[in-house]
Amino acid sequence: MRPDLCLRNAGRHYGLRGPWVLRGVDLAVAPGRLVRIEGANGGGKSTLLRLLAGNRRPQ
Repeated sequence: MRPDLCLRNAGRHYGLRGPWVLRGVDLAVAPGRLVRIEGANGGGKSTLLRLLAGNRRPQ
């Protein structure tokens, strides 16, 4: 079955030379599946959701 949401080797960093928030992320979510995203403050949860929503582009 083809995933509804998919990221392959995605990453995002702060600013032009800032630290990586996400790096080398692979994620595939099948239709009808629930996924929980959890982690520490500043761990990239919101950035991951922005990438999945298309509000940000991987770098």
